[in-house]
Amino acid sequence: MIRTLKNISSVLLLSLSLETSAATNQVYMTTGVGAVLTAPWICDQTALTNFTVSAWIAVDGTTSPADRVIIERAVMVPSGNPISFPSGSRINFRLGIDQQGHPFASFHGNSHDPIEYKAIAESETLVDGQWTHLAAEYDFPYLKLFMNGHLVRTNEIGELACNGWFGSALSRLCFPGTITIGAGNADPTGVTTNLNSFFSGRIDEVVVWNGALKDSDISTWMNRKPTGIEPNLVAYWSFDDGSASDTSTNGVKGVFFQATSAVERIISPVTVGISVSTNIVIEFQTVQDSLYAVEVCTDLMATNWLSVGTSISGTGANCVVDDTNSYSAGFYRVRSW
Repeated sequence: MIRTLKNISSVLLLSLSLETSAATNQVYMTTGVGAVLTAPWICDQTALTNFTVSAWIAVDGTTSPADRVIIERAVMVPSGNPISFPSGSRINFRLGIDQQGHPFASFHGNSHDPIEYKAIAESETLVDGQWTHLAAEYDFPYLKLFMNGHLVRTNEIGELACNGWFGSALSRLCFPGTITIGAGNADPTGVTTNLNSFFSGRIDEVVVWNGALKDSDISTWMNRKPTGIEPNLVAYWSFDDGSASDTSTNGVKGVFFQATSAVERIISPVTVGISVSTNIVIEFQTVQDSLYAVEVCTDLMATNWLSVGTSISGTGANCVVDDTNSYSAGFYRVRSW
């Protein structure tokens, strides 16, 4: 993560540093025409009928002609299947933003007819370019939606989520599912690519859990990186190594498709101000186990950035840095690794 703040006549403006570093956190960026795709895979019979999925996102534009998918897992029911289920794509879980900029979560039930259940946080609207944490949790029979760790919507639903397993106990069929990040996938078989509902912006720290977390755990994991070996962790994409590889032990590998890539993460500070005429005060959110350094220089094109104090260990809480030196026309940034 790199954040640069420019001080001009006692007014702080956000400015972008162009430098890159393999040691800093990276995010997935898409311009609205690509996605991260995984190969089709089969889950256990009872897995992901209840689920928790979350991500940090910064959306480009609050409204759109269509819904925008942050992450989904979908399965394809083929025509002519032995259990005579209607053919087509069914959503195991989906987290996204609707046309008006409201977060939503949805899934198809596992019964014969493909009914899509959807919970929309109609009272919440995302801010263009601002990092926001979203999470969806299905704990039968309740589909819950969280924004920045707070519960913003609950819908009661009387059906388990479709995970790819269909039929009765005596005649069970399973169809593999594909996880797509940054788009919907109308053909999750992996044979062809039929994407829609593209997300435009940046996505980071995508986590999928089997089963429902406790409500209090949503805010806990919002600012904590999984190690990859946690119980019930299905997949975790941090993008920190510049790839779309799942860093959990399950290894649900993804690939970048079309106009997508991993770039350094830019986060707006929580609070930026001037305590006195020459003092800069920066407050920013930290992530547990990450390290941070506040740095300053007088020329944005220069490479001689100077540290303001020592490095800071992330705890998941806010951090406040007060620079008492007189950098009256300096550039500030917070670097994370």
